Amino acid sequence: MTPSGPSLCLIVLGGEPPAPALLEYWYGRATFAIGADGGVDAFLQAGVMPNVAIGDFDSFQGDLNTLTCRVDVKEQQDSTDFEKALGAVPENIPFHHFVILGATGGRLDHSLTNLLIAGRAFPESRFEIIDDQQRVIRVNAEWALHEERVESGQTISLVPFDTATGVSATGLHWPLNDATLRIGGLLGQSNMADSESISVSISSGLLFVILNMPGERRATDRLKLFIMSEKRSHIVRPDDHEWTEKFIPAATADRRGLYKKLSSHHGLSQLEARLTRIPPGESNTWFHTHSHCEEWFYVTAGCCHAHINGAWQEIQTGDSIATWPGEWHTFRNFGDIDCDILMVGVENPNDRATRKAEPNAPAEVGPQPDPEQPKG
Repeated sequence: MTPSGPSLCLIVLGGEPPAPALLEYWYGRATFAIGADGGVDAFLQAGVMPNVAIGDFDSFQGDLNTLTCRVDVKEQQDSTDFEKALGAVPENIPFHHFVILGATGGRLDHSLTNLLIAGRAFPESRFEIIDDQQRVIRVNAEWALHEERVESGQTISLVPFDTATGVSATGLHWPLNDATLRIGGLLGQSNMADSESISVSISSGLLFVILNMPGERRATDRLKLFIMSEKRSHIVRPDDHEWTEKFIPAATADRRGLYKKLSSHHGLSQLEARLTRIPPGESNTWFHTHSHCEEWFYVTAGCCHAHINGAWQEIQTGDSIATWPGEWHTFRNFGDIDCDILMVGVENPNDRATRKAEPNAPAEVGPQPDPEQPKG
């Protein structure tokens, strides 16, 4: 995590799993990350580790013993996993922004309960639930919304969960001025943005502003509304970004590499480009395959081994490597110097990675310690 600006807390629940790219986007901007029960699986799927894993873990698919974060098992059933996660928020960090993933989808009672919990948590902070189709942003008397990440014509609904008085909304096709929205009275469904920014405030009560993703882009451009708000840079200098540790799921401390996600620093939403550094004796990831993604790799410095198409092959500076969906692959450094690899791929929110045990080391490099294998 490489946060900047006001502190952001990321919480991932066990509902519909977010696309790995969506989770990774917010993880990279978070000061602190919490996985609640089955939400921990989403972190592992994205190849990152939360600061805390919490819950009764009745829906977690992995092995708690393999997690390298703090694990807090709470088996009591008088609180939900969302409430348990909120109880794990550090008190010494003044969070200004909460992003909740995995709070929707699946059972309707879970989704509605999560909205009720979101309605009363940390009332003076920005609090939003995000999934692959919409963003749900809470507005109350303590916090007003001014949002610049919208598109003209985008469908926006204002839904009261309690009687909301003094409702003012600008930037909408049907603006509101000192209105009252309530159950059984005036509702605010299916309004529309008239500009690229909107503002919503209320005097009392509780309101959720729902920004719906344009339907034709839900499958291919889920991240655009988030990326477009970032500062786009045509040129990024080496000093503009630092190496970030990549914690591999179910790994010991020595099973991690370093990376720089170059595409994020440029503000790109459709292309992923990252520079990976694999230290001696380490791997960049598990042995895995992608369901939808093609990937291209270029060795910029050093040498290592790639296991692609059923065999280990040595690769060195200047070599170019490609993988296609369904092809198992990984990179491991059996040498004694760092190996730097540029990886380029297309962001595909439909992609899912599958992992399995890494093959044995090639005979020519000699006996190697058995790498810890994925469990669960």
